[in-house]
Amino acid sequence: MNAILDDAARSGAAAPPARPLVAHPLRLLAADDCSVSRTILTAYLEMLCGTAPMQVALFDRGEALLDAAACAMRSGEGPDLVLLDLSMPGIGGLETARRLRNLSGSAAPRLIAITAMPAHRCAALTQFDAALSKPLCRAALEAEIADLQAAPAAAGLTKTGAPGSDISGAKA
Repeated sequence: MNAILDDAARSGAAAPPARPLVAHPLRLLAADDCSVSRTILTAYLEMLCGTAPMQVALFDRGEALLDAAACAMRSGEGPDLVLLDLSMPGIGGLETARRLRNLSGSAAPRLIAITAMPAHRCAALTQFDAALSKPLCRAALEAEIADLQAAPAAAGLTKTGAPGSDISGAKA
């Protein structure tokens, strides 16, 4: 595990100078039942905090994320970005995404699937705006955060890629 985190740190060493990517603190929720994946995601987000102020909450299951999202939306502080592992016990990523879209209506956050499957081969990703393949790529995550500045989900704008497209840079 330390080797993975060391690789994550090295990948951040050659990053361009920090610049603000969003105008307000990014509200990000993520659910992944794998503790190693959450640790890697945490490391990447800590590296990106210098370029984009964030409020982050990580969960190990979809139910907990849905509860937190509902509370945040009721207070007017709904998430800007939600990362969901597709394969979780209980409510998986697909069902969590469907419920989150129903809950949030037109103010739906950007939803990104995180999957160990090749994202371009997963036909069920229509609930998502994009997909990131595991192992998670820091540059792909950073690109999604940058997209929130260029086309905020709250404004109803979408990415140029098709929903469910694999933006991780993974080869087929």
